[in-house]
Amino acid sequence: MNSLKKVLAIMLALIMLVSVFAACGQKTDEPQVSQSPTPSASGAEQENKEPEPVTLKLLGHSGIFETSEAVKSAVEKFKADYPHITLDITAIGSNEYNNKRAIMIAGGEQVDAMAVSNPLDTLNLAQSGMIVPLNPYADATGLKPEDILSQDIINMENFDGSIYKLPYTTTAWVLFYNKDIFDDAGVPYPDANKAMTWSEYREIAKKLTKGSGADKIYGAFQLVWPQYWYTYAISSLGGGESFYTADGKSNISDPKFAEALKFNYDMQFSDKSLIEYFDVKMQKLAVPTFATGKYGMFYTGSFAINALAKQELDFKLGIAPLPIPDDADESYKYTFGGSTGFAVTRTAKHHNEAYTFAYEMVKNFAEVADNIPAYKSDDTTDRICQIFADKYPGHDLSADLWKDLLFGEQEFITEKITGPASVEYESIVIEEMEKYYTNAQSLEDTIKSIEKRANEAIENYNEANK
Repeated sequence: MNSLKKVLAIMLALIMLVSVFAACGQKTDEPQVSQSPTPSASGAEQENKEPEPVTLKLLGHSGIFETSEAVKSAVEKFKADYPHITLDITAIGSNEYNNKRAIMIAGGEQVDAMAVSNPLDTLNLAQSGMIVPLNPYADATGLKPEDILSQDIINMENFDGSIYKLPYTTTAWVLFYNKDIFDDAGVPYPDANKAMTWSEYREIAKKLTKGSGADKIYGAFQLVWPQYWYTYAISSLGGGESFYTADGKSNISDPKFAEALKFNYDMQFSDKSLIEYFDVKMQKLAVPTFATGKYGMFYTGSFAINALAKQELDFKLGIAPLPIPDDADESYKYTFGGSTGFAVTRTAKHHNEAYTFAYEMVKNFAEVADNIPAYKSDDTTDRICQIFADKYPGHDLSADLWKDLLFGEQEFITEKITGPASVEYESIVIEEMEKYYTNAQSLEDTIKSIEKRANEAIENYNEANK
């Protein structure tokens, strides 16, 4: 009996010891990685084993899942390639999307992957913890972002050394212009190979402007987005990161920002060559407004290519590079833009499969896209540029011209304010800018107020995220 007790005691001790070592081997402070394999992640031991069925819960706004034929086609290809993965898609109206996704994730509802529309949104969601780093899932599946995306795009979706979104489409900004207005004013067309300077842009806008009232022709058009004044600054300073100093505070006191704000103010209120900000806001003017034929120039994103092609243009359209700083080398070209793609959320249950969906959408979309895909190859670029050329018959906009302006040698800079408390920072910029435009405060006070409020927002953000 005593011998039996000793044997039982030894066996119990061994079981407890094994349990301790097993527990010590588990890590709970790293992002979860799904155990069910994807086709790309299967090991040799699983070659003859059917993957287990998985249902992915996907979230996006209706403009993505219900309106875009290219997205629909890309989704169908994924279903065919991964028959063991069922897609449960929830499409929400664009106006409600941001609030509803926050409520769903805060409530712990399963959302494996969700659509995220621009780098500023990506940064905000990453900072709030609503989406998680993708690096562990790239390692687990063997599907590397660098194999399908350029380094510029990866950098755009990177925060604190991790990538948070795989974009399937991107935008690039160019200068659209009305050739008829240039002809009427006797002004040469902008050079497609050499960018005009900002000073030249302003002078040309003055020359194109004529008339008054409902019949007035404006030299330039802009939307209410703050990029329309601060592009002047970031084209010199290097993108949205330039809103911050090296030590992470507001950099709005850099003279280029005040110069940019005054430049835009003067075009509106002194030259009267640029439609006023509040007219745009009150009338809710949008990209298609340029098609009315009352504006000489309009720099905006490549999303306008399809939007303008849907309008009946009674003038010839031209395209050219964005204006550059006066002191830049004359060969300098740059562009900027946003992106749309998918991210894995913190309430995901099938992380590897969600990541695989985001990855495959990058490739699938590129095969059927009618706008700029994030995945770039020579074949894809040639196909897209020919599509753009075909949208504008009779406008002398060749595929080679689109290719040079959208995909040619140029610097890509970040479009929006990129750093801590970026969403609040941008709201502050807009509020203070509007006070300046209504003469409620001076330019100097506008810059000081932005700096004070932005630094408070940054400090509060840093304190909350210690």
